[in-house]
Amino acid sequence: MVVRAVLFDFGETLAREVRHDIKRVHRFVVKELQRRGYTISWRKWKRAIGWAINKLRELRRKQLRDVRFEELYGWALERLGIPLLQDLLEEAHQVYVETYEYELVEGVKRLLKELANRYQLGVVSNAISRIPRAVLDKEGLLPLFETVVISGEVGWLKPHPRIFHEALRRLRVRAREAVFVGDSIDTDVVGAKNVGMLAVWVCHRGVADLVYGNPDAIITQLSSLPEVLCQLERRFS
Repeated sequence: MVVRAVLFDFGETLAREVRHDIKRVHRFVVKELQRRGYTISWRKWKRAIGWAINKLRELRRKQLRDVRFEELYGWALERLGIPLLQDLLEEAHQVYVETYEYELVEGVKRLLKELANRYQLGVVSNAISRIPRAVLDKEGLLPLFETVVISGEVGWLKPHPRIFHEALRRLRVRAREAVFVGDSIDTDVVGAKNVGMLAVWVCHRGVADLVYGNPDAIITQLSSLPEVLCQLERRFS
């Protein structure tokens, strides 16, 4: 077997969230609505956005579907009887991205630059926003990736096969030519294995005694990945 592509989860695999000031996003929306003449209180907005978030949770749980940030916040506006103010939603999305504080996983820049010389790289992330793409761009890493597939943009949530197939389609590789790397057994390992990809589990807590999902390899640090990829190629050749 020849590995042509390596795909990564984003959150907790390439970068970790340090802080995300969601209240600042809500304050922006409420203040902007008031400025535009809408009678809206903080309490009313909290109830509306809470209703929208619960609606999204149910959609994710029952159908593994996902939506963009603008659609989620648009549901809250509709709940309040306010028209879909597209410019406001786009501005709120930008605030959402700007308030995301993160740190890259140690050694990730060096690793990605090394792997990009040998493989096509991609990201498949469960996110309502463009944060994964924005972070990679800010860190100068986006040019290393052939594609960044975000669940909110394609409408399907990992582990649904469609989001993995979309990434493979964009990379123009077959599932057996690709390896997926992620920290979640349920979404990353199981999802990738179900479409025929090899899967590497990034176990931050140390290797567990009992591992389900049948990952093809387990690593505790991303620095181990190049050697693991070579081992997988030899094992399945």
